[in-house]
Amino acid sequence: MKKGILVSKTIMRSIIALFCLATLSFGCKKPQGFEYRSIKNFQVEKIGLNKTQLAMELVYFNPNHFGEDLKHVDCDIYINKSYLGKYV
Repeated sequence: MKKGILVSKTIMRSIIALFCLATLSFGCKKPQGFEYRSIKNFQVEKIGLNKTQLAMELVYFNPNHFGEDLKHVDCDIYINKSYLGKYV
């Protein structure tokens, strides 16, 4: 009877170890980048000869299974393949 209990404990420990290993390997996946979705609340704030100031909200999707805050975005802005400037 003790041999049967010992085998059961060994199998249980193996299953638990395998589960822990699988959890750790999937949990340590590199975070994916945010995906751009759309622009909201577009406004022209200042118009000038050398500089024009725009305000807008950019909507991004987080494909990761955990929350993250997007604190800073640098991007180049194009309209119809014409470079307009940089968004900082």
